[in-house]
Amino acid sequence: MDQVRKIEASIIDLWSEKYRAKEHLEGERCTVCGKVTSQQNKGLGVIVGDGGYKIIHPKDNEKEIKRDPAGYMGWWAVGSECIKKVPKEFQTRLGK
Repeated sequence: MDQVRKIEASIIDLWSEKYRAKEHLEGERCTVCGKVTSQQNKGLGVIVGDGGYKIIHPKDNEKEIKRDPAGYMGWWAVGSECIKKVPKEFQTRLGK
């Protein structure tokens, strides 16, 4: 099986205290800071794998699902400011 491109998720603080403090908010929220993001579900995000420890390259999404279905966590929204810490090639829109 081909290698899955991934980076450490620690480059952004997924599910941080800021995020957890805003769990009561409705709508799509940034997984880093908890602020509400795109109301049209068109915001940017990352694909998370390895139980939350890695960000998966969008083109390797299907490979990662097959490689580690138990550790695959899917797409998570990241707001416009927080996403700047993620290399562009690892950023993706929901459904892309």
